[in-house]
Amino acid sequence: MFVSSDAVSTMKSVAACLTALAVLACYLVSSCAATISADSSGSTSVIGDAPAPPQILFFDLDAAVTAEQLTYGEQLVAFVLEGLVNHRNATAPVILFNAGYMNFDWPGSDQYWRDWLTAQGRATFVNVSSSTLCGLVESGDPGDRVKGVVLYETDAAPQQEEWSLPIAITIAGQQQLLPVTQAILSKHSCLASLPIVTDITKEPAMGASDTAWEWAFANLLPNASTAVAYNLYHYEPQIHSDPQSNATLANVDWAVQQRAFVMNFKTTGNPASEVNPLFSKALESMEPLFSAYGWTDDEFGFVWMTTQSGASPNGTKNNAAAGGGGAVFCSFATPNLSFWKLLALPGGRSKSRALPVFDRKMPLDHNKSYVLIETNEGDTPRIVVSAFSKAWTDPRRGSLPVSWAIDPQLGEEFPALFDYFASTAGANDSFISGPGGCGYVYYGRMSDPQVQTFATRCGRLMESYGPAIIDTFGQQGTTEAHSSAVLSNFSKYAAAGGVAPLMYISQPTRNIHYSYYDCNGQDSTLPDGTPLVCTPHNVFYVMGSLGGQELASRINAIAASQPAPNFISVYGGLRWTTTTGATNKTSLFSFWGDTIAALDDNIVPVGAQEMARLAREAAAATGSVVS
Repeated sequence: MFVSSDAVSTMKSVAACLTALAVLACYLVSSCAATISADSSGSTSVIGDAPAPPQILFFDLDAAVTAEQLTYGEQLVAFVLEGLVNHRNATAPVILFNAGYMNFDWPGSDQYWRDWLTAQGRATFVNVSSSTLCGLVESGDPGDRVKGVVLYETDAAPQQEEWSLPIAITIAGQQQLLPVTQAILSKHSCLASLPIVTDITKEPAMGASDTAWEWAFANLLPNASTAVAYNLYHYEPQIHSDPQSNATLANVDWAVQQRAFVMNFKTTGNPASEVNPLFSKALESMEPLFSAYGWTDDEFGFVWMTTQSGASPNGTKNNAAAGGGGAVFCSFATPNLSFWKLLALPGGRSKSRALPVFDRKMPLDHNKSYVLIETNEGDTPRIVVSAFSKAWTDPRRGSLPVSWAIDPQLGEEFPALFDYFASTAGANDSFISGPGGCGYVYYGRMSDPQVQTFATRCGRLMESYGPAIIDTFGQQGTTEAHSSAVLSNFSKYAAAGGVAPLMYISQPTRNIHYSYYDCNGQDSTLPDGTPLVCTPHNVFYVMGSLGGQELASRINAIAASQPAPNFISVYGGLRWTTTTGATNKTSLFSFWGDTIAALDDNIVPVGAQEMARLAREAAAATGSVVS
């Protein structure tokens, strides 16, 4: 019997509607005995038992902070409780916070995730009965994880809070306690009713910074994680001047869940001549490739000191140069990582899907210039928790080629969060790993054994999750020869671990004084044929407020200054504060769309994977990316 294509389409639509109704019915009764699917022919089938989505508490910390004027210390109690309740051995997360006041990349992200996960049937959420700190303490711990409080003081010595508070957090994570002061106990009866299990106000060592940290190293460090480090960034003068300092508090739940030793150390120096001795001591036994979360007063010193700290592969303390060292994952303004660590993937999977490869297979035109926009560094969980500062949720996504930077290590650490981007990516979405590919590091200041350790992991991660394009952030070497040697070795080691990068992108980070290679838009090719594309100085960290016409003018001038074919990377465009890029006019897609409309006719906007392929083809034809 002949069936028209219209009839087939109608039958598929009816089947899809029936499937959707069945799924909705399952969701409304909060339990499904089976998962229902429709195949490409439109038929439906039962594919096996599917558990009901977990019921998760939702606490409006924003409302509590506003209504009760919660201090830093009181907010700390909430985040520590979240980390204890979402404990690392749980089979599902217990609680999600609405902490938008801490997430200045996108204050509405927590509510977005709640709504999206609910619509997907991945979770059901129940509000904590009262949006107060005591409401959280009394109703947010259904498993009775909290065993009492740890009492600390902040004013018995000048700036005592800078050591007593982080030490109290470490104790809280190890002993399942909430950190409190007498002032907090006096204000909140629910906390006053809990037993004081540990009282460090009676510990003489807490009277001074040096003796307090010696005490913590002796009594707490042996029981702390050797895989995850955390720096609180709560010290003078930044606590009064830098919003990133207070926003680092949002990530305490992760430190508690992972039983990290909570540091609060400065990493000042650009470049630093030595690693802060306290920092070095705290990290002396960390395993190779450990992850450093939180933030500090000096980003660049933090990265360098992290790579220089830790044990060697054979366990020798303070011997990172032998193949150890860690990588930084910037995590201020990043709430709810303890939740994302535990959230299950759909369909019973244990591993995130790989990011898709977008390539329209356009042939190389030797008379054209090609340009991409890279949205951000990609080293930070901040950017995925905020859905790329909300830009990923823009209905215009897919209308323009955009290269989103995301770290594949996050796919291993937070599978459900990473999988969201892998599963919702579509046409015109491409991806870059950065900076450093698999954690924020400076290749040019790492020993070759360290590069080998790091690149081997990166090759494995890029093969499993993508993307095989690395942003070095410009810190791969101080000369062309040094840069080429380091990246050539990186590619060799990455290939042995899984897959070598298809392309490197270098940024003009002249302000980072560690191992900067200033190629300033002069692209080149490594001996193995891998392109190195260099972002020109005047299109680095561009914001929507610059305006598309001005950015196009700069790109046009860059293209005209070099023989075709050439390859131009632009960096920026995302909203980084509550004002930059906040309006539709200055948002990523308005900014980039206006730019593309004003480009010269011989300039083609492409994605990262397209540029990598085209640049390789150009290099093969000419021996250099730029002819």
